[in-house]
Amino acid sequence: MRLPDKIKSTLIGWMYGKYSYRYLSYFKSRKIWTPKSPCVKSEIQALLLPFFQKPRNSAFFQTEKNIHFGDIPFQTSLSTFLKRRLEPVCFSAFMLDQHEMRVFGYPADFNGFPVKSAWFFLNNSLVMGEYQFNLRDDDHSRIVAMLTRVYALADMNAKENFYIEDETGSIIYAERKGGKFFLRFFTQDNSERYNLIEKWIKKLQK
Repeated sequence: MRLPDKIKSTLIGWMYGKYSYRYLSYFKSRKIWTPKSPCVKSEIQALLLPFFQKPRNSAFFQTEKNIHFGDIPFQTSLSTFLKRRLEPVCFSAFMLDQHEMRVFGYPADFNGFPVKSAWFFLNNSLVMGEYQFNLRDDDHSRIVAMLTRVYALADMNAKENFYIEDETGSIIYAERKGGKFFLRFFTQDNSERYNLIEKWIKKLQK
């Protein structure tokens, strides 16, 4: 990075924070190295859409267990979250119209499986979480068996795409893509942020 670019990037980091859309945009616009690798390499709407438009042939399961993502409740503020976490290993940021969504990634463990975790904040509030599994051998069947046990479900027959919802409206979307398996946790609480996402997705589909 040239010295003028380095000075300007430092100033932008001071003004907007190094975990911001404006900060990342500076690097992307100049096609130069970014400080953190991206957590999300696809369009963000591809991850959000299944919670508003369910794919055909996806199975649906109801659980009496409470669904939560890690040890941080949905709607937790970003400032509270960062006080409890070390430096993220990856970072992404997107704009949903005028609203900023930021994604922080960390290595994690989910019920005995090593995973990559991603935490999604809209307007500085936690709205979604994701666990990413790298599949080997019979991992898919083992993950489904683990979910069946954790959420006290009937036999799920190792379906590749399915939903698990609790009585509060918190929901998991499970999706297999090639050698990876994803669990995305979302809250359908009709909050202001939920409605913002829904409105934004409908706008994209027009």
